[in-house]
Order: sequence, then structure tokens, then C-alpha cells
Amino acid sequence: MGDLLEIVGTTQRLRDAVYAHTAQYYHSRPMIQQHTGFTLEAAKVKHPLPLTYGIRDLFLVGALTHSSILLTGPTDLGKTMFAKVGMNSLFGEEELGWHKINIDIEYNKDIAASVDYRAMIEGRTSEDIYKLMPFLELPGLITDEINRSHSKINTSLMHFFDREITLPNGKKAKLGHKYSGDRRYQFQVAAINEGEDYSGTFEIDKAMRRRTIIEIPMGVFTPLPQDRVRAHGDFSKELELTNRASLVGDVLFVYQNLGAVQLHKNANLFLAYLESFDYCEHSLTKEKGSVPTKGGNIYHICTKPVQGANTICRFIKAFEDELCPYVTGISPGIAKNLISVAKGLALLRAVKIGEAVQRYSAGKAPDLEPTLQGYTGSRARGDALAVRAFRQYVGSLEVLPEDIEAVFGFVAYSKIGLATPWVVKHYQGNRFAGVGAFLKQAKDKFEEGVARLITTDLGATIAPGPADAHKFTAIQQYCQASNPWLGQALQAVHGAPEALPPSAEDMSFLYSG
Repeated sequence: MGDLLEIVGTTQRLRDAVYAHTAQYYHSRPMIQQHTGFTLEAAKVKHPLPLTYGIRDLFLVGALTHSSILLTGPTDLGKTMFAKVGMNSLFGEEELGWHKINIDIEYNKDIAASVDYRAMIEGRTSEDIYKLMPFLELPGLITDEINRSHSKINTSLMHFFDREITLPNGKKAKLGHKYSGDRRYQFQVAAINEGEDYSGTFEIDKAMRRRTIIEIPMGVFTPLPQDRVRAHGDFSKELELTNRASLVGDVLFVYQNLGAVQLHKNANLFLAYLESFDYCEHSLTKEKGSVPTKGGNIYHICTKPVQGANTICRFIKAFEDELCPYVTGISPGIAKNLISVAKGLALLRAVKIGEAVQRYSAGKAPDLEPTLQGYTGSRARGDALAVRAFRQYVGSLEVLPEDIEAVFGFVAYSKIGLATPWVVKHYQGNRFAGVGAFLKQAKDKFEEGVARLITTDLGATIAPGPADAHKFTAIQQYCQASNPWLGQALQAVHGAPEALPPSAEDMSFLYSG
């Protein structure tokens, strides 16, 4: 309990620092609108408390979870500017806590290494001649316009995001700030302009894009009109970097203790459900991902007629706009990243819940009192009630399905298999909107299955005794008829663990005389 309170408290101090030192960057458009609240156990209802998160929150979540960020979109949106003030807010002065690499057509691999002339003079081996450039061992790194270098050069840049590069002499070198023995931390932010309007750019390799965990399409989340009006008074494109102190110790404290935030069982099932969309009853392999796409269109995966009067697939109409054939499920790697990023958001959610409780304590939200009393089962009031409610909330903090939902679009944005023709047809090419449509429909279908069939404790229902056999049969029948993705998810989460094969020692009698 104390550990979680300390982690949340440290998160709040870091959030305050980010907000304070990036205040000159005018961008107040909400990026996440989350519907959460206090669950009143007696009545099994949740008192709603909508929360919003902006670009500063996503930046902090990236830092706390060691998740690199890719800022994309047109020019003049201040992508690099924000990256700089954000890095300054957490790691202090440039070249002491973070560094910015300008990538252009002149980039070459030697930027990563310097020559140790003393080693040359002393006649040491070639392995000792090259050493990592000092700025690559800082906790923060910005790579600007990585798509303005040729794809062959981008291949070498790719390893920056792996935080391990090969020096000219073939020696491996790890990037980042050293802590806890030989562990390394480096929060990386890349900013690019991309699209047909930028003729001097190259297409980013998919492998490189996968190495950035959070992607923020700034063209979708442009500054609000009031932000632009406020920015008119600032005639300088360079914002002042006001912070001089590095907070890397606090960032590492939170990062190293992310394991204290557990995954709620329903969040785990929801993740498995999102992965299950790779299932296709009529694919030869039962998986969509095993079939190559055709120009981004994955409609041909199904071996049965899925259009017109001869439609055979009974699941084709399960979603709006016949979504199923156009989407594949998220990969295990994306699921892993979602868990990590959602943990960071859960910590910020606790901070924002604390703010709501503080407003009640200050007399600004008196209508919250019955909810807090019901939540705590207490008749306390004022500060005593606020403290009790907040500590109870933090003490039971877990990653909830709404945390997965909140960060899904930013983690899965360019990585989920979503057919481009479908996005163009239904969402004017706005991929973020297309990903959001998939998530909403998947969530609705997931909740339909849970609400209709899982009426008792999840674990007891899925692993029933003899008295619950009829419930298990009902679940199987529903999944087979209407929701095969839930069936796949339940099997993944609650299926029997795979037994280890017999060892060579167990089988030794087969080989002995």
C-alpha cells in the first residue's frame, strides 16, 4: 500500500514538472477521454468520473514506461519543439540530460562513435579505438526527421531504437543512462513530417516503426483555435528551456516499480480478445495473419463467399461495415506494449482521481460526498473521507479494461493489420479513426459476451465444477454461434497450461541397453 502511494505521489510530482516546464507550448486538445469512476461494491455500480489526458500526459507515460514516442504529421505543429521542452522538463539541460540528433541526407554511421586517439597512440587493439559518443549515454534522446535519410541509412538508425548499436570496429555498445548495475535507460522521441507533400522524405521501414511504441499523429490532434491565438504573441520558434534539474531518479523509481500495478483479470481477457481477431473460421490455417495481404486488402483471406446473396460466413455481419475481413488481431508484442503503457496511464488515472478527491476536500465538489462514503463504507466527511477514499483507491489500483482502451489507438496505430481500402472508404483515410472504430466494435462485442454469459465470478464460471457444467456449455454455444473471438480469448486465458515434454532423463531407458 505504501509503495503504491509513493509511486503515485512520485508520478504526480513528475506530472507537475512536465506541465510547468512545457506551459509555453500551447496545445490543450484532449487526446484521451476516459470513462472511469468509483465502483460502489454494495450496489455493484460505478459512479462515473470522466477523465481527459493530453499530449503532456502521453509524453510522461512514455517516459515512465520506457516507451519510445513517434510524433508524426505536417510541419508547423511544433513536434520537435514539444519534444525539446518535454525532455527539458524531465532531464534538465540539453547535453547534460538529453541530446537532439538532426538527421538529414548527410547522416552517416560515424555520428555514433568518436575516435579514442589515446588508444591509437598507445597502440591498443582496434577494439579500443572507437568509443560511444557521450550524448548517447544520456537518459533522453530526440531524433529529428529520421525519414530524411535514405532507407539504407535508416537501417543503421533502427538500432538506436533497440538501444544497442554496433560501432565501426564491430563492438556492441548499449545506449542510455546506466543504473542498477548494467541496466540502461533512454527515453527516445522521434519527430517526422511524412506524406506526399514532403518530397525530400523516404518511406519509413515497418521494422523501424514497430520499434517506436507510442505513435501520436499530430495531424489528427492539432492545437485548438485558442492555442493558436495564444501562440500568435510568441514570435520566437524556440521556446525557453527553463528547467535545470534532472529528475531521472524519480523517473527510474516509477519505471522500476511498474510491477506494483497489476493487471485486472478482465483487462487480461480484453487483451486476449483483441489478439483473437486474427482468427478466421474459413481461413485455411484459421488465422488471418498467415495469409499475405494484397495491396493492403485482406478481404481475400476467407475461402468462402462473403459478398452478395451467397454469403456463407455467419460472422461477416457481426460488425458494422463488414469489419471482420479487414482487420487482424494485435500481436503478442503489441499486447505486451499495451500492458506497459496502460500501467503508466493507470498511475496518472490515480493522480487525477486524487485531484477529484482534493476538490471535494476543498469544498468544490460537495456532490461527491455520498459517492465517497458509499465507496469507503464510511460516514466520515471532509479531509478524513478524502484521505480514506484516495488511499483505498490507490491500494487497489490495477490496469482496467478502460486503460487498455484509452491507450490502444496510440500503441496500435500503425501496427495493427487494418486494410487501407476499408479505412479510405469508411473514414476518409483517417487511420486513427479506423483503429478507434475497430476498438469500439470489439469492446461492444466483448461486453456483450461478458454481460450475457458471465454472471458470476469469472474464474469460477470458466473453470466450473459439476454444478456449473450447464454454464460452461452455454458459453461454448454462444461463442460458436455468435462470438468466436470470445471463445478464442477464453481458451487463451483459461485453457489448461501446456505440459512440458518428458526430459532426456525420463526417456533414458529407451536408449539404454
